Amino acid sequence: MREDERPEIEASRGGSPEALGAALAGTLPCVRCGYELRGLTVRGVCPECSTPIRVTILYAVDPNADAFREIPRGSLMGGVLVGVMGSLTGAIVLAWLSLIGTALARTLVWAWGSEIARWSASGVIILVGMASALMLFLMGATNPDRPVQRAGVVLAVAGGLLLAVCGAVVVVPDAMGLRPGVAYFGSDVSVDRVIGRIGSAVAVLMILFGLRPLLLELHERSALLRTGKKGRQRHNAVLGAVAVSVAGDLLRLVSTRMSSGGTLLEATGSLAALVGSGLLALGLAGLLWNALQIRDALAHPPRTLGQLTAARSGPIAAATSAGSRGGSAGG
Repeated sequence: MREDERPEIEASRGGSPEALGAALAGTLPCVRCGYELRGLTVRGVCPECSTPIRVTILYAVDPNADAFREIPRGSLMGGVLVGVMGSLTGAIVLAWLSLIGTALARTLVWAWGSEIARWSASGVIILVGMASALMLFLMGATNPDRPVQRAGVVLAVAGGLLLAVCGAVVVVPDAMGLRPGVAYFGSDVSVDRVIGRIGSAVAVLMILFGLRPLLLELHERSALLRTGKKGRQRHNAVLGAVAVSVAGDLLRLVSTRMSSGGTLLEATGSLAALVGSGLLALGLAGLLWNALQIRDALAHPPRTLGQLTAARSGPIAAATSAGSRGGSAGG
């Protein structure tokens, strides 16, 4: 369909200019076929697939858009948030990879296992440092009227720095061969490693609680997350994973003080710590998914009905009026 056919289509539908006064002023592709609906009346249908234009408007318009405050450099802030969550997710994946590399090197005597462990351990520190630096930039997305958001970002940055230190205590000695055996697999409990893991869990809690006030506000900008049309990772689920992991580490720590029954307690704690760490990795991946949806909402702010429609003017209105007058004269 050619652009010059739009006026004729509109005029052929009849009706007064007042009745057809609401026209699409902004870019709006049809929700079904993708045809550009700009300039057509909101009471019409898509010229290509006959889907009512009102259906597309209901899909595209966010009724809460008027209430959202403007965020400077929204696209940049969205990218920073994705970078933070991506770095944290990547760090825990590399921590797992470092543990696996150490296990392969010491049980199967596979030389490449040591290399994997060392490079992965280095990656953990680098990614956590990146997350800490990026969180500073999130200050630009905080609400000036809500000081708790700015204070929360400061807490999250402090948590990131603590995570870098504790993460190094956990992964570096294993990767460099400074601890005997393989963690969780028949070796004696390393107290410094367990304490490092507990410190890492505390750091993750600081990050999650610190970013929570800002993330809750940003979640509202994504209609897909807000309405449940796309799954949303809940903070409480991630906090639960951290709690399971910490409980396992505490059991392992207590087992070192027991003269009898310590082996069973240590095995139970190891299982809980591994399960909790795995769930935490999945939870952080879910938060990364949330961040991607928020980034899209910040890069393409939700539109109001007023932004999509405008009073008819120009050649389309003239053609519609002419069509109406012609129809009246013919009658």
